[in-house]
Amino acid sequence: MQYTQSGTTDYDVYDPFLHTEMDELPNSYELTENTYKWFYGWNEALGQWNFDHLFDNFNLYYLRWVYDLNSVLDDMFAMDDGLMPPTPAGLAIQNQSLYSITLSWQPVDCYDFDTFEVLYATDPIGTDNYSIYDRNNNAAMASPNCETATISGLNYQNSYYFKIRAKDKNGNYSQLSNEVTTVPAPANIYSFMAHGLDNAVRLYWGVSGQTNNLGYKVYRKTPTQTDYTLIDSYLTNPTLANVTASTYTFWDYDVTNGQNWDYMISCTNINNQEFFYNYPVSAAVRTIHSLCLTNSTATLADTVYFAQNPYASDSQDAYYDITKANPSGPNYVWAGFWEPYWGSSGTSLSREVKSGYDPALDLKTWTLRVYASQLNTPLSLTASSNFSRAEKLYLYDSGNGTWHNLFSGPYQFTVTNTGARTMTLYWGNLQPKIVLSNQNNHLYQGGTNINLQWSAQNSFLIDHLDLYVKNETDSLFLTGNIPASQSSWSYNVPAVADMQNARFYIDCYAVDGFMQTFAANYTFGLIPRMILHYNEPGWQTRSLIWPSLLPSVESIYGAGAVAFTPTNEGTWLENEDLLFGIAYWVNAPEVNFYSTIADICATELDSFPLEPGWNFIANPHYCRYPVHNLRFRIQTNQFLFSEMIAQNLVSRAVFVYRNGMFQAVDTIEPFEAFYIKYYGNQSLNTYIDFYPYFSAPDITPPDNFWQFQVTASSVDSDSNTFILGTNPIATDGYDFYLDLPAVPEKPFPSLKSYLTREPTEDYGFRDLRLSAEFQENLSEAIAQEKIWHFKLDCHSNSPVEFNLSDVNLPANYSVKIYLEDQIFSYNYASSFTFIPPSPGTYSGIIKVSNRPDSAEDIILAPVTRISIYPNPFNPSTTIAFSTKVTREVELSLYNLKGQKVRNLFQGKLNSGDHKLIWDGKDNDGRTVSSGIYFAKIQAGSSTQIRKMLLLK
Repeated sequence: MQYTQSGTTDYDVYDPFLHTEMDELPNSYELTENTYKWFYGWNEALGQWNFDHLFDNFNLYYLRWVYDLNSVLDDMFAMDDGLMPPTPAGLAIQNQSLYSITLSWQPVDCYDFDTFEVLYATDPIGTDNYSIYDRNNNAAMASPNCETATISGLNYQNSYYFKIRAKDKNGNYSQLSNEVTTVPAPANIYSFMAHGLDNAVRLYWGVSGQTNNLGYKVYRKTPTQTDYTLIDSYLTNPTLANVTASTYTFWDYDVTNGQNWDYMISCTNINNQEFFYNYPVSAAVRTIHSLCLTNSTATLADTVYFAQNPYASDSQDAYYDITKANPSGPNYVWAGFWEPYWGSSGTSLSREVKSGYDPALDLKTWTLRVYASQLNTPLSLTASSNFSRAEKLYLYDSGNGTWHNLFSGPYQFTVTNTGARTMTLYWGNLQPKIVLSNQNNHLYQGGTNINLQWSAQNSFLIDHLDLYVKNETDSLFLTGNIPASQSSWSYNVPAVADMQNARFYIDCYAVDGFMQTFAANYTFGLIPRMILHYNEPGWQTRSLIWPSLLPSVESIYGAGAVAFTPTNEGTWLENEDLLFGIAYWVNAPEVNFYSTIADICATELDSFPLEPGWNFIANPHYCRYPVHNLRFRIQTNQFLFSEMIAQNLVSRAVFVYRNGMFQAVDTIEPFEAFYIKYYGNQSLNTYIDFYPYFSAPDITPPDNFWQFQVTASSVDSDSNTFILGTNPIATDGYDFYLDLPAVPEKPFPSLKSYLTREPTEDYGFRDLRLSAEFQENLSEAIAQEKIWHFKLDCHSNSPVEFNLSDVNLPANYSVKIYLEDQIFSYNYASSFTFIPPSPGTYSGIIKVSNRPDSAEDIILAPVTRISIYPNPFNPSTTIAFSTKVTREVELSLYNLKGQKVRNLFQGKLNSGDHKLIWDGKDNDGRTVSSGIYFAKIQAGSSTQIRKMLLLK
């Protein structure tokens, strides 16, 4: 698909054409098919496009542009900055021709700019004696960045005067600039060009008309010099004095290969006024090399030429690249470079010059074709002797698969027919290349044999190879001085090897001493033959990594240890023995060690199906799994963890029980089992695919504006935590990516603390209990507060200690926690104790305010659970909220400029849930325009504001 701005200006201050390319993903996303389908409304759970929500993600991503532009668009398109345009400075004569004069000036900075106006006349500029050259003559004059213009249609016999001014779209003019004057030149020069060749530079220019011209002068300088030096003139060179010609060629032989030169030319009228053509050209003088093809007696010969030049390209360049006719006649040898895509049928060349490069460091190739009538007799290709010692020149003959170093002598070969013999010329730093064979990621245990294989390109350039293993922190040398002819090596993993997440590397040393490193594209681990399993006392989520073992629980975790697995009925089953691939809750009374030389699981496993709800999964490998590297399979399609989250199929929170509490972790360790919550249907046939050392994009959300963690603990229970805060991408509703489910059940009585959300209109809500909840940030302009609801489940009446940690609240924020009849303020302490009257469930709230505590702060927020749906809306929307007690409430609606458009309600409301409908009209019953509006709900001293978008 192509996009066009046809019909819009390229030069005006603003461009009214704004588009998004809907066949692409924003480049901030991982560019995969799964992500593309999700972004445009594919529902993997249903296996179909969600046509009612095709552009939800599109709008979320791009509507920020609409929000930010909404307040400035009117002023922007009004195009009136209230200022006079600045006066253009630095007006100067840039170039003169026979019938035109080119001017230059400095650009201006003007928001409501309309055009530059050049005033010109044959007398000094007065009040009305001039002509105007502006955007009507040249659209580029409509740009404030325009800095040159060519005024044509002039009379070569006249003098001309020029001034310039700027005009804005409101009819305002700047002051006039300085005045410049000149006369046209005696010649109209065009197509001035230079070609650097071998110890020579060729200059060329054309002339489309000349009158009263005496001739031309040629000037030269090096790029580092300031002034040009005259090197030839019409006064001494008759060719430059010929004023009847239409094209001119000048050769500069006073140059040396390796030099760069800049050139200018001028013409002189009969009044001895010299006019420089102010468009200098540059040339690089470079060596041209050759290949000479001869028969065995040297009675037949043909030569081709090649070079590199910084002013040439790898495409076809006039004069640098010279075409060549095909061979003819009964007796011939013929050589030519070949470009199959130049022209309709390819192009043969007697000289081909490619773009500049350093042959000592880089490499380029030429395709060579050879024809000969001399069949079955020796032919020779000989390179010229004008190369530097740091270069290489090799020829590959595709007719027989032979490589030849042309610096070692001529290449001799025979042809058996008169057809084309194709060869490839390699000029530059030709080096060997190693390609390691591909394998799947693997775990290699001590005693395992690894057969490493590779292939070598240009093996004749290899001196030797060194082989080693490396990860981010360690390296292990395996063997060295492998000859170029060898393409495999067998390695027996030592019994004590221990190197995770490693790769094989080969250092390839070329015959010229140049070394390159080549890495395998797969990852592996070197694992000890005997593996020691160390286990801390207490409860933990654990797994077995040895497929062939069926050990007892006590043999692994010590005497008195117990292991439980969850059942489908929600109960717990105690196990005497442990099975590979099964996740266990293990409670060990003390530290225990276990070691074995049994084989571990070494390869990929994809036999872990997911069911709706919490899934208790065992890590089957002796390696770590960063959570974002988990891989999934739905039917036969592979999904990244980030793609599963985007489809709302799994929660971002992965829990393990570690160090006496549930933790949402970034990494799953060996011997560890974990919980992951699946929201899809069982019919999707979704599996976790354990592929060691797989690497995927990170899924870390944007940094929070602020957050803190609340931990509840008691002497007869473990600790429970939840996190709350605000985030740039959060809403006050449910955010699947940020609002994470509460931890699953444990096999023992335990204290539980969790956030709760039960908004009836929040259709996307998936969890009633949360371990993390983030909302929109509080206003910086007005007093505002946010409310989080939480519950505490106590299995006893032991005192519960609450502790706030990782707090990074802005200055002057206050935090209050209300639990039963207790009020706790974070401003005075970071912890408090709650004594439950009896076992049971207790409800509380956490109020965060962007103002310090005051004596008037009420215990409970007067208005809670505010939601607006639909949002965006057309033509009406519902504003729902709850009040804790009967009280006066005012609900007003404001536009983006802060103007009140509607008093939707003002009066007393009883305690409970309330819904008010806005029909999109103002206080006078008029329908309001599309845009952003705010609902302001005020109850007493409390004010809360919500944003909504009306789309038509």
